[in-house]
Amino acid sequence: MSMEIELPNVSEEEAMAQILAKLRDRRDASHDGHRSSPDLSIPSLITERLDRSRPAAAGVYRLNPWPGSRPFYAAAWDLVARGILCPHVLPASGPDHVLGSSFNLTEFGRRWVSEASGYEAVPTEHARFGTLLQARTDRFGPSYGARAQEAAACYRTHNYLACCAMCGAAAESMLLTLAIARVGDQQRVVEEYGRARGRSWLERQLLQGANAHVQRELPNYLELLKYWRDLAAHGAASAISEAEAFTSLVLLLRFAVFADERWDEITGPRNTGV
Repeated sequence: MSMEIELPNVSEEEAMAQILAKLRDRRDASHDGHRSSPDLSIPSLITERLDRSRPAAAGVYRLNPWPGSRPFYAAAWDLVARGILCPHVLPASGPDHVLGSSFNLTEFGRRWVSEASGYEAVPTEHARFGTLLQARTDRFGPSYGARAQEAAACYRTHNYLACCAMCGAAAESMLLTLAIARVGDQQRVVEEYGRARGRSWLERQLLQGANAHVQRELPNYLELLKYWRDLAAHGAASAISEAEAFTSLVLLLRFAVFADERWDEITGPRNTGV
């Protein structure tokens, strides 16, 4: 009597991590448009994983690669949607040649994989970034939400310069929302924001008379994001890399959490008027 081995439940992020590891193993292979074997075969990848988990004890085992395979297909087709993979199609038979189960790296995909650091497969840094940032849209408004999502999308596609610029733009949207709530006069805030050094005026409204914690923490978020926003917006050549873009995204998220949790302290009445 044989025992059947099936995949344990895995998340799409875990499946993506395994797919990227497989693709990184292939990234240095010479590209041949007529290559017979795909860069990625989901059935083969799953079978390899099942085979590695085969119990050492003697006995007969049958590998079943189909249950639990959905996250692997979802992750692979997400890479197709992003232009990193394309379906591998050849007139042959076997599990590697079922349409939708095997893939090749595109030219863009080869460059992308060569730059991949591993962050792309970590839930808190990749798949959930957009969700966590979007969760604050009700507080900070649709302008913040759109810019935050653009920042996450730019990071995901390795457009690091654009990511930093959009992080800065999202931070300014938060700054404007906070200032309007603090001053209580939207027209005045918008007018002052449009003047020379308008951003500095907004910052003063939030810091003036604030408690020591806000006075200490708020400038940390504003200054760093302002630096990356300004650097990204200048016409001069810029060397913004993944490290800066990733840090900028993390800082934007922390700023959103800080401003949301400390909303009353930042925007509420003060002993000193504005």
